[in-house]
Amino acid sequence: MKDFLNWKDIINSIVGSLITSGILYFLTEKLLWELHLPLWLWLLFTCIVVILVLSISAIVKKTKVFNAIQEYKEGCFGNSYDYVWEYRKSNGPYSAYGYEAYNIRTKHPLNELNNEHTITYGHEVNEYNAKRIIQLTIVAMVNKDMAKLLQPTIEYLHYLEKL
Repeated sequence: MKDFLNWKDIINSIVGSLITSGILYFLTEKLLWELHLPLWLWLLFTCIVVILVLSISAIVKKTKVFNAIQEYKEGCFGNSYDYVWEYRKSNGPYSAYGYEAYNIRTKHPLNELNNEHTITYGHEVNEYNAKRIIQLTIVAMVNKDMAKLLQPTIEYLHYLEKL
C-alpha cells in the first residue's frame, strides 16, 4: 500500500479536480458550483474517489499477479529439459511482486528421461538463471507495458540457454 498511497499524487489529484471543476464552470456556468457545498466537502469527496481508484487498481494488480503465478508453474528454458517449480512469498533478489520461484526441478527425473531406448536432448539449467527467467516472465505477464521492454531480454536469456 506504500506505493499506492503517495501524498504528492493525492495533492495533484485534488488540484486536478479543482481545475476540472473550474473548466466545467467556465464552459457551463452551472453544474458543480451551483450546489454550494463547502470546500472541505469537495476535498473529502475527491480524496475518497482517489483512494477508491487506488484501491481498485491495487486489487486488479494483485489479481493479475495471482493469475500469473497460478498459470506459470512449468516450462523449459532454451533447449533445456522441462522444469516445474513452486512459489513462496519472498522479498529476495529473484522475487517478482513478492513471490519467488523455489523447488525448481526437472518435470521427470533424469534417469527416467535418459535410458537405453529413448534419446533425449536437453541440458540442466542453473537455478539462478531459471529464477531470473521466471522473475522476468512473471513481470512481463502482469505488466504489459514492461513486457514490450522485457521481451528481448527474455528471448536473449532463452537463447543463451540454447548454447
